[in-house]
Amino acid sequence: MDLKIFGGRSNERLARDIVKYITDSKGKFLSKHGRGDFELWLLDGKKEFPDGELYVRYDENIRGADVFIIQSTNQPEKNFRELRMMIDTAVGASAGRITAVIPYFGYARQDRKDAPRAPVTAVDDAVAIKDAGADRLLILDTHSSAIENSWRAHKKPCDHLWARSAFLRFIRESKEFTRFMEEGFVIGAPDLNAGKFARGYAEALGGNVPLVLIEKRRDTFTGDTEILNVIGDPNGKNVLIVDDMIDSGGTTADAARAFKDFGARRVFALATHGVFNGTNNRVTPKLAGSLVEKIVITDSIRGNHPRIIEGKVEVVSVAPLLGEAIYRIHTNQSVSSLFE
Repeated sequence: MDLKIFGGRSNERLARDIVKYITDSKGKFLSKHGRGDFELWLLDGKKEFPDGELYVRYDENIRGADVFIIQSTNQPEKNFRELRMMIDTAVGASAGRITAVIPYFGYARQDRKDAPRAPVTAVDDAVAIKDAGADRLLILDTHSSAIENSWRAHKKPCDHLWARSAFLRFIRESKEFTRFMEEGFVIGAPDLNAGKFARGYAEALGGNVPLVLIEKRRDTFTGDTEILNVIGDPNGKNVLIVDDMIDSGGTTADAARAFKDFGARRVFALATHGVFNGTNNRVTPKLAGSLVEKIVITDSIRGNHPRIIEGKVEVVSVAPLLGEAIYRIHTNQSVSSLFE
């Protein structure tokens, strides 16, 4: 099958970088083995009508092709709707196989019924992508395993990658992070749910790196949190806070303050998805004025950070990771080594 990669509107820059990675590192192999044209194909007439109605159309023959559709679902409603339209349209155009590549999966936090009459939207959205006609799912550091599990329950393949390898490469090449670690550091989890995620980084960075965690309580309806305790000892150490996403930034700012109150020296933060939904509300200024000196995120979401925290943010690209996964899926090679 010919390889065809299409990018939705949510993050065209990342889609282009993924194609550039495949072109530069795998292009000769694909050409040699008659894999067809693998440049990024953008949708013809990709637009909105004046009333906000979306329109997508493929301007390239995709009959029998191995189609990869790259689309993060932020803001979730419009981009998720466009993703479903792209999948459904590809089905109607007789694509051979359709893989939905979702660097950031919106609604992943709504993964369980945590209150009476609450929705489990993460599962509903995952099933909706399947029902639209996608054959395979490729996701990155989702907040919950519910998405992957729902696909497995429907006997559909799902590859759930971790951005950790991209971050570790950046950390090891950064003189600033090298100094940060040489001064003595611990890995910090901003809540107990992030503990397993943080432990993965602690083990990858040396195995014996201590872990400190924040125990907090969140009001289900208001979203407000209260820090109850710090588990572990950050006293005299630098703290690297790791999480799958930073949304409003309040959790990260509060965790940094708590670690500082318990004697931490310096605080850096690392998160796969820079949602930064608090750009125009009361919380992002809290992050800007927080005790976090450096924030490292990936380019899973376009418009990665608001200007108010610009001086603190560095962006690591996941294009090579996603590009390698797409290439291996297309050529029927193992992707298991990319899960590390």
